[in-house]
Amino acid sequence: MRLKEVSDLIGADYVKNKGEGVRIAVFDTGFTPHGAVKNVVTGVNFTNDNDGNREDYTDGHSHGTHITGIISYLVPESEIYICKILNNNMMGLSFRICDAIDYCIENNIKIINMSFVTTVDSKLTRDYIKKAIDNDIMIVAAAGNSEDIAYPASYDKVVSVGVWNPYGRYKENQSREVDIIAPGISIMSCSIHGGYIAKSGSSQAAPIVTAAAGKLLCESKEMSRDELYERLMECRRFRFIRSRYGGIIDLSKNTRAQSVF
Repeated sequence: MRLKEVSDLIGADYVKNKGEGVRIAVFDTGFTPHGAVKNVVTGVNFTNDNDGNREDYTDGHSHGTHITGIISYLVPESEIYICKILNNNMMGLSFRICDAIDYCIENNIKIINMSFVTTVDSKLTRDYIKKAIDNDIMIVAAAGNSEDIAYPASYDKVVSVGVWNPYGRYKENQSREVDIIAPGISIMSCSIHGGYIAKSGSSQAAPIVTAAAGKLLCESKEMSRDELYERLMECRRFRFIRSRYGGIIDLSKNTRAQSVF
């Protein structure tokens, strides 16, 4: 599924901005420069990859580059900060997440995308997730692709995102009840090799919701995290979807903005 189709499916054009100036952090395997992505501002490598060079957040896997490409397409004038907290084998440690959260607080990040899951409930990670939220940062996380409980999506006040297949049934193997669902089947985005590749899963659904939140925040940058969450939850539709699956992201439901124009 091309990103233009994703944009149409979620009603992105109903919110008349491109995410100008909204700071979004991507916690993932890093980012390799791609001609389609123009709005990565900077980043930090929190892993031992690339000889542990903190300034070298190059992605040796492609997952992080794929996620970043989705966000960049939907909110091309946002400011993306790369936090390489997963190594090139998609492995990470709790303290790296915590260090990256401190970095986001210091840099006034407003939304963090976390397209990774673990079945381990780490108190350290949980406490730092709360710290981020207490500092008015929205965290959007993939809910996983199995029936296992997934963290960080299962932590309190984290926006948990499941997969919607617009050309078939919704994906029923969500880890739990989720806040919202978004397209996540065969999403085309950037590859570290310079072209494009299709990937599927809640990892791909989460950045679509992150971008939607970025568009909503751009309308009123003084919104608190709680206010942004309320606006995001208003932008859901439930037709043909069981309520436990949170509703499909649909920015055409953004009636507050429509009343302004």
